[in-house]
Amino acid sequence: IFIDTDKRRYLTFLNTYSGSIYFYDYNNMDLVKKISFKKDGPDALIEPLAYHIKSMDSIYVFENRSLSIVLVNDKSEILNKTSLLEGLKIKDATWTLKIPQFSPQSITPFIEIDNELLLMGQYMFSIPESIIPNFRFACHYKIDSGQLSLTHTYPDSLYGNNYNWHNDIITKVYYDYNEHLNQIILSFPVSHDLYISDWNGVEKYKKVYGGSNLAGTISSINKTPKRTSREELKVHYLKNDLYAGIKYDKYRKVYYRCLLRGMPNSNVQNQISEKPVVVVVMDEKFNYLGESEIGTSANYNWSNVFVTEEGLNIEYIEDNDLEEAFLKLHIFTIEKI
Repeated sequence: IFIDTDKRRYLTFLNTYSGSIYFYDYNNMDLVKKISFKKDGPDALIEPLAYHIKSMDSIYVFENRSLSIVLVNDKSEILNKTSLLEGLKIKDATWTLKIPQFSPQSITPFIEIDNELLLMGQYMFSIPESIIPNFRFACHYKIDSGQLSLTHTYPDSLYGNNYNWHNDIITKVYYDYNEHLNQIILSFPVSHDLYISDWNGVEKYKKVYGGSNLAGTISSINKTPKRTSREELKVHYLKNDLYAGIKYDKYRKVYYRCLLRGMPNSNVQNQISEKPVVVVVMDEKFNYLGESEIGTSANYNWSNVFVTEEGLNIEYIEDNDLEEAFLKLHIFTIEKI
């Protein structure tokens, strides 16, 4: 959601296939404009994956091919470019042991805090024990200077002890910002707990319970990563309860946390999209308020969610919608029982 100087509210999204940001009037859903990025030349953005609109002449884009944060305007002109590699060469794969990798989605966006942009990445595979204390996945970008810094590490109790979490879905870091308390809330897929920290890099986490009443024990694979087949990874993902995104609703002062329920009797023939989606609701002090199973991952794209005054917007996908001519949103709201 982008609100301009005239207080007009836009729903915006990035079409990664065409390399364009679309602007719709959120109230009536009329298409207002789009910004298309070039694929070649000095202003090329070959693989844009995320963006933050500060103003129409200051749009920050995460470009995946070069691992850079790029400042552009609404004419698609590049004004500045900052590499995330800190002088390392992208062809030298050792950078992955020091620098996070990014797969941003609506659920894990840029967040602007005190003239900084925060974007969290991850380690894509089972995390080597030796790098856990020093591998930082939160990238801070100072808007005024373009200076970069990395903060926040994986909790050793979750990802240490030689646990085999060899799956980028399981090492993904979900997060949101509570502007009232000036705190970052982290949701790790393998933990019923939530991890709270200062947004600016103080890495001593406060742990609070934020789980679902429907979830059971979450276990790692009892094999080394090298001996784990792709089929075993898929079945493990299907059978386990796993948490996903966390969103703070500043209008109602509640948190929404997504759970992807396990299917104990599943096998390699089942599809990942069959996992049921649950939304857990907590108040600002993380007291449990309730939860609802809303459908399956086939119908609810839990990675494409955002909060507005109306509630929690979730992309809805109809079973027989093969043309995908429309983006359809359902709004999750809270009712007292």
